[in-house]
Amino acid sequence: MHTDPGHHFSGARHRLRRMRVLKLNPETDAVLAVDVQRGFMPGDAPGYGELPAPGGDRVAAPLAALAGHVSIFAASGDSHPADHSSFKTRGGIWPAHCVAGTPGARLHPLIEQALTPGWFFAKGTTRDADAYSAFAVSDLADRLRQAGITRLLVGGLVTNVCVLATAMDALAAGFEVVVLTDACAAVQAAGVPTGQEALAQLRESGATLTTSSALTRG
Repeated sequence: MHTDPGHHFSGARHRLRRMRVLKLNPETDAVLAVDVQRGFMPGDAPGYGELPAPGGDRVAAPLAALAGHVSIFAASGDSHPADHSSFKTRGGIWPAHCVAGTPGARLHPLIEQALTPGWFFAKGTTRDADAYSAFAVSDLADRLRQAGITRLLVGGLVTNVCVLATAMDALAAGFEVVVLTDACAAVQAAGVPTGQEALAQLRESGATLTTSSALTRG
């Protein structure tokens, strides 16, 4: 596995610099922190470094800072069985990571503190099925609609896999989607787009790309 250097697709990178300024709506906005788990972050402490995204330890703070300015702060997290089909030991492309009940599956402490009670969604719990999107095996969309949410602010790990899949499903479900590029980090592996390709795909699909610093609080 290679880290995503971000040196490719300079044209797409230039377009992604044009970030929009948006005003938060505390009644109809929600944050969705995708898989901000220790296993996806660099480091030597227990659980860290299983499938690390460079800079993955920096995505939690900008997301958590929004908790008091939105209606709901939701989070997803991988909770894999030890023999999950995506692991290299079973012919998959990923090293073992975020196994249920292990330190690697724990959310970053800032995300744990920001989380709205009852709004955590475990995924990847079935041995032989991938579940990259937070919408794949949950009632997340229905619950968001019932709560009056129309816009999702999405960030997390990793940009080019679970953030991409989640944001695309959110768009398909009819939500306005804002991807916070300073609250995402990517890896590079065979068979998946780079981080910049993923962001370009999201932009072309209708998502708004911006940074947490470009959001104005009401």
